[in-house]
Amino acid sequence: MKILSLVKCSYDSLVKDKMKSFLSILGIIIGVITVVTVLSISEYFRTYVMNEYEKVGDNLMWITPDYSQSKNSVLSLEDVDNIKKLSFIQSTSPYAVTTEKLDINGRTGNVSVVGVNASYKDLRSLDVKGRFICDVDDLNCNRICVISDSVRKKYVNRSIDPIGSTITLNGEDFTIVGYLPSKKESTKNGLDEDNAIYIPYNSFCRYYESEKLDMYMFSIDDVASVTKYKTLIQQSLLSVSQDINLKIDIVSENMKNMQFVFNIITCVTILITAVSLMVSGIGIMNVLLMSITERRWEIGLRKALGADNRTILLQFLVESLLLCITGAIIGLFVSKASVIILSYFIKINIQLSIFAVLVSVSFCCLIGLFFGIFPAMKAAKFEPLECLEQ
Repeated sequence: MKILSLVKCSYDSLVKDKMKSFLSILGIIIGVITVVTVLSISEYFRTYVMNEYEKVGDNLMWITPDYSQSKNSVLSLEDVDNIKKLSFIQSTSPYAVTTEKLDINGRTGNVSVVGVNASYKDLRSLDVKGRFICDVDDLNCNRICVISDSVRKKYVNRSIDPIGSTITLNGEDFTIVGYLPSKKESTKNGLDEDNAIYIPYNSFCRYYESEKLDMYMFSIDDVASVTKYKTLIQQSLLSVSQDINLKIDIVSENMKNMQFVFNIITCVTILITAVSLMVSGIGIMNVLLMSITERRWEIGLRKALGADNRTILLQFLVESLLLCITGAIIGLFVSKASVIILSYFIKINIQLSIFAVLVSVSFCCLIGLFFGIFPAMKAAKFEPLECLEQ
């Protein structure tokens, strides 16, 4: 009952000057909005990126030209031909891409034409309606293709099965043998495969008169041995030429790097918010010190009627905590509204981060206690006669 009386007394004191109380917690509100909104967005993208990587599989590796070493870096099949002979390599696929402008039934736009082989489907865990490219297609340079769902909806017909239809690429008719379902239907699709048309790699080389290779993808049998495998792959590449400037990447390492980036974002956000809340805490302390000076007569009267030092100390500590907790609650409501509005406009489902809520509320409570203790101790030490005389 005594605690409830203290809370009521503290509340009555704070609402006497609402504007002063609000201005004292404005920094708290802004700090909470910052940490909760930024960490909620960060948590959404962390979950999204990690889920996409996990769908692909952590044993996927790829080789690309290292343009940081040389702008003229080139990757060719001859460079990577020995890799498929390594015992730990499971599946491999070349990857070449170019941009094609389509004009079908009055609908125009650019799409990515990608040259791959039969193994690409398993490497990227693609769901395919119909069939994917097979080894015979690649060997015979067949003019067949697999289209993404967005290409099907925009250029073919969203209401019919496109399999068996033809699509013109670089002046040649390619028969559609399969298509990727929409992401809502697909449960295994890895990274974004949207707005693309897949054709056999050898067909790509023949009909686009190019033997370029943008990337060479392959899977390994044991992720735990990735460091050893990277060394063996590098030795295999160097056995072809000592001047090769190529970069080797793996999903598992990229996942660790992304986790590190998101952790840095979290730490920096919390640090900036902590500084902001500390500054706000100083403001709250100043407000309480002014309040104590203005309420010396009230403190003296309460002590004369029997209130001890501990009661006065607790009252001003409760006032400090009430200010900080009120600021945290207002900040959380504004953060929730901000997240809802942001989700609506950018069409993603951002949820309020529980971690961010706990961090912000905990910080606010600590700020209230830390910066409220000095004014509370000062008020508790007042002598009742001195207060009443003034």
